[in-house]
Amino acid sequence: RLNAVSIARPRGRARIETRQNPERATDGDRIARPRGRARIETCARTGRPLVVVDCPAYSEPGPLFSSVEPDDKSKSGLRRIDGPVIRAYRMGGVLALDEVTAFPPELQLLLHAVLDRRPLLVPGSGETVNPHPDLVIIATTNDAHGEDRMRYRGNYGLNAALESRFAQIKFEPDQELIIAALQARVPSIKLEYIEHMLDLARSVQNSSAGLREFSFRQMVTAAKYLALKPSATFEDAIDVAYLSLKPASDRAAVQELIKSIKLLHSSGKAK
Repeated sequence: RLNAVSIARPRGRARIETRQNPERATDGDRIARPRGRARIETCARTGRPLVVVDCPAYSEPGPLFSSVEPDDKSKSGLRRIDGPVIRAYRMGGVLALDEVTAFPPELQLLLHAVLDRRPLLVPGSGETVNPHPDLVIIATTNDAHGEDRMRYRGNYGLNAALESRFAQIKFEPDQELIIAALQARVPSIKLEYIEHMLDLARSVQNSSAGLREFSFRQMVTAAKYLALKPSATFEDAIDVAYLSLKPASDRAAVQELIKSIKLLHSSGKAK
């Protein structure tokens, strides 16, 4: 997965926000059914609304824009619910499309109007909603050019027309944040192991062997394995988290990188 965020125009206004813990959102803040597809939170730094859309959960446009659900209190027995896009249009803030490459082509086409800031017609109601002047749209994507291209829905890439509506930014990982995040998820993990994993991630990235990224998710898996099995070695954890499905050539290349990293750390301690 890329460490990247694509930011929709107008480019000069876009900025990246850090969101608060999802567990702090109340039931009244959930904005789409079934729950888990989208949620509304608050940008921790600016206090602006943050609507997060889990794109792989959507296969049709209805729930994304507007949907109808039973309501015993209404005369018709139904009520219309704003989907995450319409909700963000009304209140502004940040609309975050997580794994936007998971949207099927027909949904990607519907996003053109959203990214162009055109008024949206609420299906079935006749109401037209104009975008809030403070609305910013961001999207995260999987690597559409790597070895897993076309293997699953989240890796189909963007059509050229949709991609042209985004400014693309790749962020280098912040090592201090990675260390803090690993320690938060696996408090018992040794700092030595974390340093080894960070060195391995850099070595894999810079390798001429064309090795696939050693991701943060795989670091967490390795850290949990080491925490659950105190007798396990660093090599064992990497084998479980990263190398289990790799061809023999990749395994040999990564094992050589691990030897070099451990030797480097041993030399540093000796000095």
